[in-house]
Amino acid sequence: MNYNLLWFVWLIWAAGLVAYCLKGNHALPLWRGLSAPSFSAMTVVITTLGIVVFNKGMKMFKRKENTIKSIENDFFTSPPSDDNRSSDPNHLTDNAEAAIQAASPMDATTIPESCHLTGEINATGDVHISGSIKGIIRSEKTVYVLSEGKVDGEITADKIEVTGSLTGLCRSREVAINVNGFVDGTIECEALSINKKGRFYGVSKPFSTQTVTDKASGTKRPAEPYIVETLSRIEEQIKPS
Repeated sequence: MNYNLLWFVWLIWAAGLVAYCLKGNHALPLWRGLSAPSFSAMTVVITTLGIVVFNKGMKMFKRKENTIKSIENDFFTSPPSDDNRSSDPNHLTDNAEAAIQAASPMDATTIPESCHLTGEINATGDVHISGSIKGIIRSEKTVYVLSEGKVDGEITADKIEVTGSLTGLCRSREVAINVNGFVDGTIECEALSINKKGRFYGVSKPFSTQTVTDKASGTKRPAEPYIVETLSRIEEQIKPS
């Protein structure tokens, strides 16, 4: 509501009333009798109107100032955007581990941070390692060495992902060293990927597909067909003509 307009209307009405009272023959005596009170009243009205307008303007100014300060505080104290967080290696690691744990099947083996094992682990499903293991790990699927996980020994699996620390032998068809991952030793694989934030010290060798004994099941797995075919060709070339 515009209070300034209302005060202006009241002021005009008061001025008109004063002008009406001063008309006629009785204007001079009345003017002499009422001049001082009238001027005093008009002075009070004008002063009050000025104070009201000034206070309202100050309130509007303070409100705008508080709004600007609130916007500045929200801007400087707002959390980092998703783009900035996505470039943080620790944030990427947390997201990757959360996705892995959320997608873990029911037959997965999980080694928590408070667990410290020495010996052998033979699993048919995935293995998630957040604790420390000293020994041999075998899995028919994927072994995940998470950010808090530490392995000192040997890992044999279909796929290995290292975000923590691995010292020893790493044997798999596919090996991935993720952000903050550390591997010191020997890697035998067909495909090796190393993140620019990951570290690898040691020797990388091709994955051997010769006949091996599966200690977990006690059975033997035959050599790959293309290896047998290659050996046959070599034997044919060696035979005397």
